Formats: sequence, structure tokens, C-alpha cells
Amino acid sequence: MTTDRELLEMALEALEEVRDAKILALELKPSYHNIISSLHARLAEPREWQGLTDDDLSVCDEDGVLLARYWEAKLKERNT
Repeated sequence: MTTDRELLEMALEALEEVRDAKILALELKPSYHNIISSLHARLAEPREWQGLTDDDLSVCDEDGVLLARYWEAKLKERNT
């Protein structure tokens, strides 16, 4: 499954290829430049932490949930 971030990166790459290769006979519309700038800005934003859900942990026993929460906290600490 493709993530939203991967989709944004693919869209940006495609738009930049069109721009760089000058495939279009006419100048790119200003809206294309705005889209490219917006995608760059969005991809530069820090990502919001996404923790584990109760559904994610439903496959674990009590010890597994405690261990998963421990590692989740460590990862959050390092990535935020």
C-alpha cells in the first residue's frame, strides 16, 4: 500500500520531470509552479508521530503490549 507521503513524492517527481524536460510546447502554467512549490513545502514539514492503536496491539498478550508500548515510547523519543 502506498503512503500519502510516497504519493506526494511521486507527484512531485512527475511534475519536476515535465518541467525539466520541457515536454509541454507551451510554458508551464503558473499553477504548476505553485503546485511544485507547495509539494516541496509539504514534504519538508515534520511528520506527526503516529503511535500504535489498540487494534495494532490486539494480537499481543499483556506482556507483549507492555513491550510494544516501551519500544513505541523509545521510538517517539528519538523521532520527535
